[in-house]
Amino acid sequence: MKTYLLYRISIVLLFTLVLVGAGIIFTQGSPVTASSFQSTFEANFPWEKQYVQQDLETPLDVGKYISLALRPYDDAPVMSYYDATNGNLMVAISAGGGAGNCGTDNDWFCYPIDGTGSDEDVGRSSSIDIWGTEEDWRWGISYYDANWHGVKAVFYACSFDICMPPHIVIIAYPVTWTGFILGQYTSIKFNSGGVASIAYYAYNPMGGDWLTYAYPVASGGNCGGGDDSYLWQCDIIDSGDQLGQYASLDFSWDDRPYIAYYDGTGGNLKLAHFTGSGNCGPADTWQCDLIDGADGSDVGKYASLIAPQSSGAATRIAYYDQTNHHLKYYSSAGLNMIVDEMGSSIEPMGISMTGDNDNRPVIAYQKIEPVFFRRVLRLARLYYVYHLPHGNCGETPPGYSIQIWQCDTLDYGGLHTHEADFTSVKVDSNGRVRIAYTEDALEELATSLKIIYQTNFHVFMPLATKQ
Repeated sequence: MKTYLLYRISIVLLFTLVLVGAGIIFTQGSPVTASSFQSTFEANFPWEKQYVQQDLETPLDVGKYISLALRPYDDAPVMSYYDATNGNLMVAISAGGGAGNCGTDNDWFCYPIDGTGSDEDVGRSSSIDIWGTEEDWRWGISYYDANWHGVKAVFYACSFDICMPPHIVIIAYPVTWTGFILGQYTSIKFNSGGVASIAYYAYNPMGGDWLTYAYPVASGGNCGGGDDSYLWQCDIIDSGDQLGQYASLDFSWDDRPYIAYYDGTGGNLKLAHFTGSGNCGPADTWQCDLIDGADGSDVGKYASLIAPQSSGAATRIAYYDQTNHHLKYYSSAGLNMIVDEMGSSIEPMGISMTGDNDNRPVIAYQKIEPVFFRRVLRLARLYYVYHLPHGNCGETPPGYSIQIWQCDTLDYGGLHTHEADFTSVKVDSNGRVRIAYTEDALEELATSLKIIYQTNFHVFMPLATKQ
């Protein structure tokens, strides 16, 4: 054992010297000097997994359209997801110590937010985000209401572990537009001041669908319902048949909105961002660019975006190349490359990307294995966060002689169990990765919600909600 440890230490020291000599490391999608190389042993922390909600006997169909966020002061995971059995928008929060009502050892608390009436169907396309500090934090969820074919959002205002009753907002219902469907793909994000905006897809049966961006206004808006009538502004950013699907919204370091989305007619990945002067959006104040797909391939589904998080940083997008069955990664710093093979399916295929605490990409995704076509949960990160001499997947980028991505399977599934049709990934304040995802038990016709997380014995505290 001592010889093995000395060998590993020697390899790490030698690799560090090589990096310093070469002076090149990928971070934020672009080369930087080796002075930014930091110890990231968190990447090698062990993994544990749990069921958050599961019932194989009834059975339940839960966990689709999963979205994960972390509470700001203790990193407790909070998830929004769809309960297809009951037509509800659901939330799951870590309770711990058997204090909950669902999941492994009742360590989770699961409850419906919307859709509890009879014959309701709400909660698809859910997206959650959390903003703030311990004394003043808030969280919001955007989602699709299939009864009215509209987009809705729910907001909570909290202090410490006490949250006020939720405020449900009707963002847009196509009341007078027969056949319109708004919000099949939603993405919500708070800016640095705690103001939430929502990107969503609007289907127009007459042709010319929309990528739409909604944000609150003091008065005079063109959308919002009930008590929030005309208190939201819904702007058309880009339009075209089947355009605006798989919208992914993020804010840059200077609070400019960025949206990655899919052009279904052209099979293209596109990116819109607010510039004040561009080629799309109201008064051409946005810039809409074709990112991938000019060669005729079908790319851009399941897009997951990280906007620039500092001045001069890159915009990054993880997405699916359906033509070639690849997981791809785009960086505005000049990198557009294959990360891994994903396989092909007519069902959704989960992709979710976030940045680690040094803002390096962390990608959770589904891969369909060629043996028995089992669907597994995979994680892709840059090789050097593991202190490895090279990666094991993806293309070799220009100027390199090695693969730079390390791809590992975290949950293997099985012949009758599929993992990760939907995924959502976050990194906590200590650098540990958390991934929420679905599991399909084919023989039981049940879908469950799971989480896998790195651990060093951190304990989550329950969230109490004031009613």
